[in-house]
Amino acid sequence: MPLLDQIRAEKLINLARSRFDHHITDAELNVSRDSASSIDAAVPKPDALRPEIRPEFARWLATDPEAVPLVDPKGLRFVGVTLAGKLNLMDCSIGVPLVFKTSTLQGGIDLSWTVTRDIGVFDCVLNGAFTAAGIEAHGPVMLRGNQFSSSVGFARARIKNDLDLDNSKLELKNEVALTVDGAEIGGNLFLRGTFTSSGTIRLVGANGTALLAALAIAVATPWVPDRSVLAGPAALAALEGHYHTYNPDGTVDTSWDVVAWPNAAGDGTAWAITIPHVLSLLETHSWSDKVQGLNSFAPQDRPPVLIPFYGFRIMAGAGAVIFLLALWGLWLAVRGKMTAESIVSHKWFLRFTIFCGFLPYIAVWTGWWTREIGRQPWLVYGMMTTAQGTSRMGAAQEIFWMIGYVGFELMVWGGTWYFFAKAVRKGPDMESPVVHGRQPAHGHAETHASFAYAKAE
Repeated sequence: MPLLDQIRAEKLINLARSRFDHHITDAELNVSRDSASSIDAAVPKPDALRPEIRPEFARWLATDPEAVPLVDPKGLRFVGVTLAGKLNLMDCSIGVPLVFKTSTLQGGIDLSWTVTRDIGVFDCVLNGAFTAAGIEAHGPVMLRGNQFSSSVGFARARIKNDLDLDNSKLELKNEVALTVDGAEIGGNLFLRGTFTSSGTIRLVGANGTALLAALAIAVATPWVPDRSVLAGPAALAALEGHYHTYNPDGTVDTSWDVVAWPNAAGDGTAWAITIPHVLSLLETHSWSDKVQGLNSFAPQDRPPVLIPFYGFRIMAGAGAVIFLLALWGLWLAVRGKMTAESIVSHKWFLRFTIFCGFLPYIAVWTGWWTREIGRQPWLVYGMMTTAQGTSRMGAAQEIFWMIGYVGFELMVWGGTWYFFAKAVRKGPDMESPVVHGRQPAHGHAETHASFAYAKAE
């Protein structure tokens, strides 16, 4: 742990002993250290032992005016623990993000009428209700990969960003599992991936510029990619070249960079062609809501910008060109011009089709670069860095597997080109009859069979 983090952790622990309880458990000491640290703690395995902490301690940590300044900006982090009772944060003001990872919340959480920042609950088991009626959240509320055995409620909530329940399971048969009645959601409502609910989902009176559209897309077409969860908000900022959340005059920076180039310092653009309000419309579905800029993240948590920025635009451009080809082909087909006799007269369509043949490969390559470079330095956003996910192999093992991989790929590549060359050397079939116009309804099969038999004789 860095020295500054150690000092903050020691102050936070001493404060807890003097203002909360002198007898702090080992699990509560670990939570204090994790929350004061700028480095995320390793996430334990799902079947690992989860030591208990008192809900009263968690409430004190989140609300004490002297404890909160000692918490790192990443927030209060409860990793691999069990809250032995209900965590009551009703009507509180919480000035730091609240994060639970791979934990058990035996009595659930009450965040009703609470004013808070980001909330993240990841891969947890909640045996009690998650109540957030009237909550005012100034950041995203992410409840991903959790198992809920009681209801989840956001009635009359005001959430400035996304409400995300991806991959969660709501196990309440014949009951109301999720309530978003009367809520105002500034971003998207996500129910994607392996999300399931055995109970009712209520959205009565819920409003937001993107709510209903996002819900329809999430449920009806879960294959639609969403850039805001590509690899976290830093990745989104990188692929948009978005450095500053606010302009120098304090207004929200809503402009979208069509093309841009990073400056030498890496904290902004040297030049850019921008369109006002488009970025906010794309990401928050509003005219002027903020999108978090790269400069709001620590330098070590920012991905490279150049490749994700232009890779995404090349990928989207290739897709647009292919879509244009499809529209052109549809127009010809509707006019009856896609027959073998007619299509040869549309030479520019045929040339354009050949030109588009390589575009899917370009789109796949640049999309992959956008994804993998844009996610850096995270392997799993907010949980595991790429450095933590590297294989623990010796140099000899790495060389062995690299030689094996390259050898296999060369074998596939060589076999493919051998087959192509063989087909090209053989050339096209110039002897079989060419049938013009429509095939006859009867007798054509017999004709071709007789021809083939005569040819064989």
